[in-house]
Amino acid sequence: MLNYTIGANGMRNQIRSFALVAAAVVIAACGGDGATSTQEPEPEPELAFTAALPNGVAGNALTAIQVRVVDENGDVITTSTAPVTIAITAGTGADGATLTGVLTRNAVAGVATFDGLTIVKAGDDFKLTATSNDIPSATSGTFDIVHNTPDRLRVVTSPGLSMAGQPLAPAFVVRVEDAYGNIATNATNNVTVSLAGGSLSAQIGGTVTKAPLNGIVSFDNVTIDRSGAAYLVTASAPGLSNAPSAAFNVQISLRFVNELTNGLAGFETGNTVMIEAQDPIGTPLTARAVSMTATGGGAVFQIAPSPNTDPQG
Repeated sequence: MLNYTIGANGMRNQIRSFALVAAAVVIAACGGDGATSTQEPEPEPELAFTAALPNGVAGNALTAIQVRVVDENGDVITTSTAPVTIAITAGTGADGATLTGVLTRNAVAGVATFDGLTIVKAGDDFKLTATSNDIPSATSGTFDIVHNTPDRLRVVTSPGLSMAGQPLAPAFVVRVEDAYGNIATNATNNVTVSLAGGSLSAQIGGTVTKAPLNGIVSFDNVTIDRSGAAYLVTASAPGLSNAPSAAFNVQISLRFVNELTNGLAGFETGNTVMIEAQDPIGTPLTARAVSMTATGGGAVFQIAPSPNTDPQG
């Protein structure tokens, strides 16, 4: 019961007392004790890589990678079991490189762990991107993938039609690779080139054994001393698989010794045709088979087949 008092001050006291009673009734009805109650909002999750990623070796498992689900302060949300997917960041690393292994993992206590992942293509400045549904993605720092141990030789350039005694052209070039086709830039295996096919009596000359430079060996002064068809050169090195070139031909230099004069069709020309076979420095070559054909006007030149050069070439 409220006691009403007369006067301005008494009226104010009456109103204040009524307001306090009303407030107390409302609080009691709600089961409260009069204290203010607030609820913390759910943290907005983000993704973050746990640590910088170390360099890896082509074909070998990368060091285990961890991606955390964190709040805005960087603290792990330990209740999160969000699925996290990892991939090579577009435009980084080696062109065409792929990440293999289990690429999606559920977070455990807020952390997704990826082990057993591999990249077989060597390259620099790889990055990884982690994604998870509506959670903002995260990108790692850069890391490199280096080549594995040297495993084989591969031909880069095979010789084409070459002249006897002169350096093969183009030069025979091979590279040292690992088992995944990456160039082994730190290989030190000496590489030797040998000869097969062509003339059985042919000899290979020049510098036939070289060490690789940044994984490349160029045999730029290798020669073959005799003409012949379907020659092959093969590169070999201890502990590495061999690399044979494509087939190529080697020819000698020929020159007409005398001038030819006009003649009548069907009649002997009366000319003795002299052709000299020469090595690259102009020395006549003996016992070399020579054939000759006519060109122009559909003419046919008749001569005893494949005469050989005489002792003077």
